[in-house]
Amino acid sequence: GNVDWEYAKKDLHSVAGVIKKYLRDLPEPLIVFDLFDDFMNIGRGLSVASRASSSSPANAATCPYASSIGDSDEKSQVEALKRLLQKLPKAHYENLSFMMHFMDAIASRSSENKMNPSALATVIGPNVAWPKPPREADFASFSHRNCVVEALIVNYRKCFPNYDVLEVTSDKGDGDEPDAAGGPPPTP
Repeated sequence: GNVDWEYAKKDLHSVAGVIKKYLRDLPEPLIVFDLFDDFMNIGRGLSVASRASSSSPANAATCPYASSIGDSDEKSQVEALKRLLQKLPKAHYENLSFMMHFMDAIASRSSENKMNPSALATVIGPNVAWPKPPREADFASFSHRNCVVEALIVNYRKCFPNYDVLEVTSDKGDGDEPDAAGGPPPTP
């Protein structure tokens, strides 16, 4: 589908609220309960690699990515993330892919909307992954979850190579986002 940025700009808070409510009302999060700990382990690795490469703790985000992951250790974490994504049920994979593409589109306009991948991960992360009740997420898992979601946003095209399905219609008329339909995720 198309994103009508003019309509979305009229009431951004309502649009964000509807998306978050939809995600919270799912019977199981997009990152399913059975894989939650596996995703958090990847997030832990991303968080550690990010802290090790950060030279300025004063402006360090939870898991700062200025661009796509370049370090070989972090590349292996993204490869592990891709393999884990393949274990999601098809509907969860497709929905998460669409959501991350949408977040990537929002992040691409961060100079206008002030929502970079880290900020988006903080806002959307709790709505796409949480542990199975009655277990509650511990404080460390918040950071790991945000690292996973940020990595999914920043590396959208690497993590979901066959799901570039969202056509973004710019209010400036540049329409530079591709509109390519992909097939189902490859079988592991």
